[in-house]
Amino acid sequence: MKAKKLFRWFGYMSLLLLWLVVMLAPCFAFALAARGELSWQHTEYDSDRIWLVQERDQKGIGYHAVRMTGGDPVCIRNSVRFFLWEGSAEGQSADYCECLAADGTSAATECP
Repeated sequence: MKAKKLFRWFGYMSLLLLWLVVMLAPCFAFALAARGELSWQHTEYDSDRIWLVQERDQKGIGYHAVRMTGGDPVCIRNSVRFFLWEGSAEGQSADYCECLAADGTSAATECP
């Protein structure tokens, strides 16, 4: 009997989560359309940004993520992705990384 109750509870929670996603998707789309970009920064080297791509031959969404990796030297990894519904994003996405020494100068090491 308990397993049935637990299964029902997980079903209700799954439906609630699905309902929230369905309801928040238009809110996200309206906010992005009104502002042109949405960004949030967790720390100085940990941030995300989503923006509208509205070029003549390309339409879609761009996503940029900055993440700090490694300990010493500190490496900062940047990822840029494009999700286009008009035009081609082939070859446009990029990943790059920069490592910094403790004094803030560029370190000549490979990113992890």
